[in-house]
Amino acid sequence: MVAISDAQDELRLAYAFGAPGVLVSGLVWLASGAIWYSMGPERAFLVLFLGGMSIFPMGSLIARLMFGARPASKTNPLGALGFEVTVPLFAGIFVAYAMLPIVPALSFALFAVIVGARYFSFATLYRDRTYWALGGVLFATGIGFAIAGQHAPINVAICVGALELIFAVVLFVRARAIPRS
Repeated sequence: MVAISDAQDELRLAYAFGAPGVLVSGLVWLASGAIWYSMGPERAFLVLFLGGMSIFPMGSLIARLMFGARPASKTNPLGALGFEVTVPLFAGIFVAYAMLPIVPALSFALFAVIVGARYFSFATLYRDRTYWALGGVLFATGIGFAIAGQHAPINVAICVGALELIFAVVLFVRARAIPRS
């Protein structure tokens, strides 16, 4: 029987506190926001969706290259949780996509709420309450943009991307402070 804290510590080291994934996600959101302005919300949504699928592999690669992180063991009891919280994410993406032709700004705001809600589970994965703050900020940002609608001064993708980059820096600093063996 593995202690939960040991499983969390292993994931924290294997994924460098999740900082690389948050970084990649922030860059994907920023790219999506830029595409929104240049090519429209439909292509921006496609960038967000396809780029989102690259977050885990790219984040893992960054963790290996920058932090010398070793993969988490296949027997880690929390390993499945990362996947399990992805299933509701895809359900939410489907709902956000269904809103896209009706109210594009609301579609992206809903996407931000969904991503924010998913980050709450990362507090358990990595034993780091920073993810409660990140999840809460993205959740509130999505709600705020949903209320503001088309009257927001900037699109939500740019805002979410910037927020994730700020949190990525915080998480990178924390990950760098952990001694490597």
